[in-house]
Amino acid sequence: MAAPRADLPAERWAAHDLSILDGCWLLGHEVRAQRYNMLNFPTEQGMTRAGRICLDKSGRGEESSVSDFPSGRVVCNAPISATFGANGALSITRPAVTCSPPQTTWLQGRLECTRRDDQVADCVETGQHGSTNVEFRRAR
Repeated sequence: MAAPRADLPAERWAAHDLSILDGCWLLGHEVRAQRYNMLNFPTEQGMTRAGRICLDKSGRGEESSVSDFPSGRVVCNAPISATFGANGALSITRPAVTCSPPQTTWLQGRLECTRRDDQVADCVETGQHGSTNVEFRRAR
């Protein structure tokens, strides 16, 4: 049986080759979600699906998130950009955007990712409500 194709080949990651990111990726796994009101108080719990990131060969693209709450579904889409830092980590940034329904805002965020192996990078996602460790892997 042949070895799986390397989605994140070591030599191209080390060379800071953004073209290895071309295509779609999954970010994390399904997790519990929390909605907040305008005063930053939690109001409702739900579930958020694994995030989806689609990038082009230059590291530009879109991140999407789908969360289901008792009051309904929230869908967010934001432009993103990826770069490699001097330390070799992949950095992906997302601005704050208005979601659907429009009374929901997705706060700005930043991912810092280090390559684990040929298939997965380990990322720390940092936003207004702290940081979370997530996996970054090719969407199949």
